[in-house]
Amino acid sequence: MRLVSGQKGSDEFTEKIAHLADEVKQNIGYKRQFMEWERQKTYLYNKGLEEGKQEKAVEDARNLLTEGIAPDVIARCTGLSLEEVQKLAEESAKTTV
Repeated sequence: MRLVSGQKGSDEFTEKIAHLADEVKQNIGYKRQFMEWERQKTYLYNKGLEEGKQEKAVEDARNLLTEGIAPDVIARCTGLSLEEVQKLAEESAKTTV
């Protein structure tokens, strides 16, 4: 716990860990790798959010189509293009026939 709180290590093992941690802190390459990892993680997280929103919009559009709501209204409400909604309507018609 002393090592984590910034105090000097009390034995050879903790001294070695402190030394390695200091090396990592000073290494520019590690910093760049970490920043790149953080950037990629953020990008993938945001991409996942966008994909999830798109999937939810498609699901909502399908549900509204089954309720008989007009495609232009669905497009306005879900943020999907009218063409996307019409394509979903065509797919829905094919599966119900």
